[in-house]
Amino acid sequence: GTIARLEEICQVHSRLQKKWQNRVSRSERQLQTAFQQQNQMQQHLSNVLMEAESMVDERQKLVKLITEERRVHQQTSQLNGQELGQLHVQLKALRARADKKVEKASRRLAEQEERHVKQQDEFQHEVRHLQKLLQARQREMQGLHQQKRDAEQQLELLWNSAASGQEHLHEGLSQIVGLGSLSPKKK
Repeated sequence: GTIARLEEICQVHSRLQKKWQNRVSRSERQLQTAFQQQNQMQQHLSNVLMEAESMVDERQKLVKLITEERRVHQQTSQLNGQELGQLHVQLKALRARADKKVEKASRRLAEQEERHVKQQDEFQHEVRHLQKLLQARQREMQGLHQQKRDAEQQLELLWNSAASGQEHLHEGLSQIVGLGSLSPKKK
C-alpha cells in the first residue's frame, strides 16, 4: 500500500515536471518569435529611414532643378521670341518631370509610412500578447513548483511513515522472536 502510494506520487511528480518543461519550451519559442519580429521591425525601420533619406536627396535635387529653372527663365526673358518659345517648351517639360518625381516620391513616402505604422501597431499588439502569455506561463510555473514542493513533502511524510512502520515491525518481530526463545521447549 505505502510503496504503491509512493510510486503513484513519483508518477504524478514526473508528469508535472514534463508538463512544466513543455510549457517552458513553448514560452521560450514564443519569446524567440517575438525577438525575431522585433528584429524584422528594426530592419523595416532602417529601410524606411533609408527611403526617407533618398527622398530628401531627391527633394534637394528638385530644389536645385527649380533654382536652375528660374535662372534659365531670367536668361530667356532676354532672348528673342523663337528661342524663348523653345526654352519655354523645355521649361514646361522640366517642370512636368520635376512634378512627377515629387509626386512619386511623396506617394512612396506616404505608403512607406502607412506600412510602417501598421507594422508597428501589429508588433506592439504581438508584444503585449506575448507578455501576457509569459506572465501566464510564469504563474503556471509557480503553481507547478508549489505542486512539486507539496508532492515532495507528501513523499517525505510517506517515506518517514513507511520507515517508522518498518521500524515498529522490526521491533515487534524482534520481540516475538525473543519471546519464542524464552518459551518452554516441547519434547
